[in-house]
Amino acid sequence: MATEKVAQTGQQADDGPRPGSERLPTGTVSFLLTDIEGSTRMWRSNPEAMLEAVTRHRQLIHRCIERYRGVLPKDQGEGDSVFAAFERATDAVAAVLALQVALAEEHWPEGVPVRVRAAVHTGEAEIRDGNYYGSALSRTARIRALAWGGQTLMSQATYQLVKDYLPEDCRARHLGAYSLKDFEEREDVYQLSSDVLQSDFPPLQVREVKPHNLPLLLTKFVGREQEIAEVKDLLGSARLLTLTGAGGSGKSRLAIEVGREVLDSFEDGVHLVDLSPLDDHNLVLATITRTLEIHENPGATTLESLTQFLRDRHLLLILDSFERVLQAAPAIGELLNACPDLVVIVTSRASLRLRGEQEFPIPPMGVPDLERLPKDADLSHYEAIALFAERARAASFDFYLGPGDARIVAEICRHLDGLPLAIELAAVRVRLLPLGVLRDRLSRRFDLLKGGAQDLPARQQTLRALIDWDYDLLDAQEQTLFRRLSVCAGGFSLDAAAAVADVDDMDALEGVESLLAKSLLRRLGALEREPRFRMLETIREYASEVLVGAGELEETQRRHACFYLSLAEEARGHFRAADQIEWLGLVERELDNMRTALGWAHEQPDPEIQLRLTGALGAFWAFRGHANEGRRWVESALGRSTGQATLLRANLLRAAANLARARGAYDQAKALLEECLALQRKGGDEGGLAAALKDLGNIHSDEGDIASARSLWESSLSYWRKLEKPVGIHMTLNNLGYLAQVEGRLDESIDRFQEALAIARSIDDKTGIARLLMNVGASMREKGNISEAQRLLEESLLLWRDLGAKWDIPDAFEELAVVHTEQDKTISAATLFGVAEGLREAVGAPRPPLESDAYEKHLNEIRSRVTDAAFDSAWNDGKNMEMDQAVDFALGTRKWPE
Repeated sequence: MATEKVAQTGQQADDGPRPGSERLPTGTVSFLLTDIEGSTRMWRSNPEAMLEAVTRHRQLIHRCIERYRGVLPKDQGEGDSVFAAFERATDAVAAVLALQVALAEEHWPEGVPVRVRAAVHTGEAEIRDGNYYGSALSRTARIRALAWGGQTLMSQATYQLVKDYLPEDCRARHLGAYSLKDFEEREDVYQLSSDVLQSDFPPLQVREVKPHNLPLLLTKFVGREQEIAEVKDLLGSARLLTLTGAGGSGKSRLAIEVGREVLDSFEDGVHLVDLSPLDDHNLVLATITRTLEIHENPGATTLESLTQFLRDRHLLLILDSFERVLQAAPAIGELLNACPDLVVIVTSRASLRLRGEQEFPIPPMGVPDLERLPKDADLSHYEAIALFAERARAASFDFYLGPGDARIVAEICRHLDGLPLAIELAAVRVRLLPLGVLRDRLSRRFDLLKGGAQDLPARQQTLRALIDWDYDLLDAQEQTLFRRLSVCAGGFSLDAAAAVADVDDMDALEGVESLLAKSLLRRLGALEREPRFRMLETIREYASEVLVGAGELEETQRRHACFYLSLAEEARGHFRAADQIEWLGLVERELDNMRTALGWAHEQPDPEIQLRLTGALGAFWAFRGHANEGRRWVESALGRSTGQATLLRANLLRAAANLARARGAYDQAKALLEECLALQRKGGDEGGLAAALKDLGNIHSDEGDIASARSLWESSLSYWRKLEKPVGIHMTLNNLGYLAQVEGRLDESIDRFQEALAIARSIDDKTGIARLLMNVGASMREKGNISEAQRLLEESLLLWRDLGAKWDIPDAFEELAVVHTEQDKTISAATLFGVAEGLREAVGAPRPPLESDAYEKHLNEIRSRVTDAAFDSAWNDGKNMEMDQAVDFALGTRKWPE
């Protein structure tokens, strides 16, 4: 038959990859694309017969693709099209000839003659998330668009590979060179036919090129597939679409690429109007008129002339860089109202604020999370890294992004906030600087990132000039707000903006809203109880420079530190209240600001702000697993309070002791608490005394000194009862219950825990509830009530997760591991012990010596039931789990390899 010779060359085999296989060919790949001619009409006229025909058509095509070692990627595109990839061009050609023969011989339902147009092209494969992307695939689609039903076309690249292997009854006829949409160079197109296939077709379906003035850019467009798809989708419903974003975010380039892709949809074309040279909004309409080459009517206004020209035209206007001429927005609205088929895309730092406007914020390019980056991971699918690599290769032909370089480039791209222009300016520097040196020099990014391409606008040739452009668009009050907000790290609330910036005669809400609208701020996440905002770090660094230049740095930093001191001291009062989850989360979100305030306070002659802020955060650092960081700040504060016999120093000593206990430094912790107790007795602080006695008892308990622990806790409890402090009472009752548990008096321990739990529930202290549920569960387990123990421990675990309790949650995982051991779920028990160990290592919280013997006993029991390899595998699985993964696993809602 006609395909025999090619098939032999292609090494036909029956055991090749099946359709749907995930093993995609890589490197140079031959792509086959097909679709059914006139399918839309046939679906409308005879849907039942068409469904039958399309199903049979797919079966035939899939059979031919499978026969010649083709692979069907998981994304099969739209409608009745079929997409396949082949390692060898000869296989692709053999498959397409076979499928055209099979389709021609098939008897189709009446009224639905299936005639398939097909194209084959060979090029470099780009794979992302299990699918092909890139220009080779696009070129195949453009060639297919030229074909008629029953016709098969192939590119010059494919022809060169198969021309010497075609059988005698097959022919490849050169049809000429054709322009393909979105490709600058013309493509030589060949028709593939045989003695048993139709060979006479009308001229190829060359579509009329719509009028446009879109520039042919010399650099490859990288990424943004999702944004392009979303913008195109919005154009179906919005006639005024504004792309907003920070300077350098790629608004103009994205608009041009969208214009190219939708060109065929606009009968009268797509026209780009560059407004960046304008300072006078009155010139906007005249600039549009000149771009469209409209001859104005004598006696008519420019708006009238434009309206007359555009009223009956279906046309897309791209108005680029509108931010300097926003006062012209009403004229654009009038134009849209008068011209029903006119569609406008605007690029601007700020929206036009017109009725019917659809705003589309352009996000930074995707960058990897550096904290969760696997070693030597392939990061080329991240847009920012792909852009860096592409521009670096253009600047230095021998640039190669090896596995060891990926993390450095990821750090560069994240440091530059994923801003395309900043990434491009950095990539050019690989001509001179090694990647590591480039990364290290980005702390001076405004001096480093300059020298962009000479054919770019001046504002895009340096990073500083780009943001100068934004800053100059602000009025005096907005400039003041902008530069003062630069002292906020990691984000800020509206209350923080008002207190820190303190701009005369300016409402903080209106000011923040204006900076947000001008793309100089970004809103963080979904709207919560209190919205938060942040500057991209590149913009924040610029704002910091102008803040210093304005002579406002010191006073702004002082207001910042005072605001976050007040917030931290207020939060401390809620850490054991009913709303503790919200307040713990708030402090976590504001941790960067707390650090910034501490850093400033540390440099001041008067240590008061540092001492108070450190004391306010002491419990938070231990509870949320920031023990090492907390220890450094507390030691610094203690050093600056040496010799002070104050309750403020006593509070710091207690915080330091708890942080020392968290890492197992018991002697140091006891010494700190002894000094703390002395200061509290001298100052008459009975509440502080009760808390310090409890903490000292905790340390003696950890060391196994049960008698001392009992005495200290009983003294603490008497103070708490005298002061009528329910939090202190239930904490100390819990500790006494723990002693009974350790000594084997399980019924007594449960009674103590239940008494304490009732108090904790009465004040909705979730931390106390979580700890008491865990401890009751442990006693129930020891009494043999495994099902009740599991219920209590799982409830505790969920509370610990919601609280973000990094210090306590390892205990819950270990208790659940013992329960799983009792239930003969040995592998999951080993996994949970691994989880707990990983969490302890992450926060630097070793296991107390008192619990070591029982822990080793449980581990040995598990090891005796499974092989060393099975235990190690499960342990490592658990140790590498993220917190949410681990909780889901422990609760049985996430399966893990046994």
